[in-house]
Amino acid sequence: MNKNVPKWNQVPVFVRKAFQDIGPDYDKAWFDKLPDEIRLTLLNLYAKMSKAGLWSYVQEILDLSPGCLHFECSNVEKLKAELTRRSDFMSPESSMDKWDSAEMVRSGSLHLKHFNWPSKSKVQAHVDHTWSWADPLGHLSTYSSYKNPFWIRKVLLDQGYDSRILNGSGLPN
Repeated sequence: MNKNVPKWNQVPVFVRKAFQDIGPDYDKAWFDKLPDEIRLTLLNLYAKMSKAGLWSYVQEILDLSPGCLHFECSNVEKLKAELTRRSDFMSPESSMDKWDSAEMVRSGSLHLKHFNWPSKSKVQAHVDHTWSWADPLGHLSTYSSYKNPFWIRKVLLDQGYDSRILNGSGLPN
């Protein structure tokens, strides 16, 4: 399994622009000092969320941990409504305080969660190892596997996600 994680100059310009569009602090110095697992987590989630048309909801990055992104959502109600309409995601619960929605794929499923956080616009995103809307208990057996960004990258590459985002362009640092 490839353990190399791209630095700022190795990711496509459109990815760097997407980070900088969130705010001026999300620049080369910030990105390059992130540990490999965290940098890869961000690239994996950017790849999943942008392909699903959901990256535009990321207003601010609040926290990154291996496999997990907490972000300030630009409009939680609109995000929830979009996920409810979509046939490729499970409909979220009816509560506005606590809900989640998972992409309806068996492996490498984007999972978004909203809790009754201190901030009402905080959302968590991660990619699950396996998810079955027909058997959600199967998810429990691989629950913490979302914390392995190297495995997630392999799954995404196998599914045809853009290798320039996940492996970098090969340009020098």
